[in-house]
Amino acid sequence: MLSQEVREIGGILFHDGRAVDLVQDTDGALKLIDSRRKNPVESIEVADRTYVPPSVSPPHFEIMTLPSGRSAYGSAAELFQKIHSLFVDHGFSGEAARPMTFFAIATWFLDVLPITPSLRIYGPQPEAHLALQLLALVVRHGLLLADINQAAFRQLPLFLQLTLLIEGKDPSVDALLSASTYPGGYVRVGDGFIDPCCATAIYEGNGVGTVSCDQPTLSVTLSPCQKKFPMLNDAGRRAIAADLQPRMLDYRFTHVARLPESDFDIPGLSPSLRIVARMLGACIFGAPELQASITAMLDHQHELIRSQHWINPRHALESLLVQCHRFPGPIRVGVGELATTANEIFADRKEATQLEAKAVGNLLRELGFVPTRDSGGYNLRLTEDLRRQIHIRARDYQIIEDQRDANCPLCAEEPVDGDPGENARVA
Repeated sequence: MLSQEVREIGGILFHDGRAVDLVQDTDGALKLIDSRRKNPVESIEVADRTYVPPSVSPPHFEIMTLPSGRSAYGSAAELFQKIHSLFVDHGFSGEAARPMTFFAIATWFLDVLPITPSLRIYGPQPEAHLALQLLALVVRHGLLLADINQAAFRQLPLFLQLTLLIEGKDPSVDALLSASTYPGGYVRVGDGFIDPCCATAIYEGNGVGTVSCDQPTLSVTLSPCQKKFPMLNDAGRRAIAADLQPRMLDYRFTHVARLPESDFDIPGLSPSLRIVARMLGACIFGAPELQASITAMLDHQHELIRSQHWINPRHALESLLVQCHRFPGPIRVGVGELATTANEIFADRKEATQLEAKAVGNLLRELGFVPTRDSGGYNLRLTEDLRRQIHIRARDYQIIEDQRDANCPLCAEEPVDGDPGENARVA
C-alpha cells in the first residue's frame, strides 16, 4: 500500500466547499481546523493526502496574528459594526473606519477573489501605525512589517495567503507588490519563480498620493488625532484578536464556497473601482444595506482622486478659517463659497490648482465636518462650537499660522479637546 502524500498548508478550499485553515493554540502550536469540525487537529486526511501545518521559521509566526479556533460571528452587519467600532473607539473617524473595515473582511476571501484586497493609507505616521496595528488584529494571516525590500519579500511564506501590513518599503519591492494584485501571476525572482499573491495595506506617507482612478485599490486618508492619542498594549491586542479572529474564521468558513456565485455589481463606477466594488460586495452576505453603502464610499474615493487633492484636506480647512475670519457670527457658508475661497488662496500663491464644490465637500467630510443640505445647496453653519472645532483642526494640521487673525480670540486660544458643534459631526 502506497503511503499518503503529506502536504503542508496554511489554508485550502476543496471543490466540495470544504475549507481548512490554520490556527494557533494558546501554547503557540500550529494546528489545522476543518470547516466541518469544531476543534483543531494536528493533521487532516482528504482522499490520498494528509494535510499538516506548515514548517515555517518561528519569526514569521511570532509576528503573525492567527485565530485560536472558531466562534459564531452572528450576522454580517454585526461583525462589520464590531470591526468598524474597533477603529472608531481608537480615534479614527467613521469615514476612515469604513474602508478599513471592508478591507479587513475581504482579506478572509483572498483565495476566491478576482483581485487581491489592497488598501493604501495616507496621513500622519503615528495614526497610520496605529491603523496598521489594529488591522493586524482582524485581517487574515496578517504580518505587520516596519520595512520591506525585495530580499525580505522573497523570504516570506507567501503560500500562507498573507495579508502584508507595510509601514515602509524599499522601491525594489514595488514591482512585486504591484504583481501581488492579480492571483496566479508568477514573477521571476533570482533563479526561480514565485506567486506574490497577497493582500496588502501599505502606508504611503503624508504627502500627495499616487493612487489613480485606474488602480483597483481602496484608499483611506487619516486625519491627525484630535484628542488624547489612544494606547494599545500587548494585553489589549491579545484580547481584541482573541475575540475577533475566531469570528472572522467562522465568517470565512460559512461563506467562502458561496462567494464565487455573487452577482453584486455597481455598473456606474469607473472600471477599476467597479472591480473593487464587486470584490467588496461579494464578501458581504445577508447585509444589503452594507453592500449599498459601497457605492457612496467609492464615489467619494473617485471624486477625491479625480480632484488630485484627495489626501490634502488642508485646502478646505484653510477656506474655513478664512470664512471664520471674514464673517463673525453664526452665518451660513456654502460649499461652493468654500471652493471659491480655496481657489482664491491658490491664486494668491500663484498656483494653477482649482477645486470644485463637490471635491471640497469630500474634503470637509475627511475632516469630520459634514455639510447639511437646504434649498441653497450643501453648507455649514459657522456656530461658535464649529468655529472652535475648525481652529482645533487647523492646529492639528499645523496651518493655524497661515490664516491667523490678530483679532480672532480663537486663534489665540490654547488647544483644548472638545465635541463638535451642532452643524459638524466627527464621524
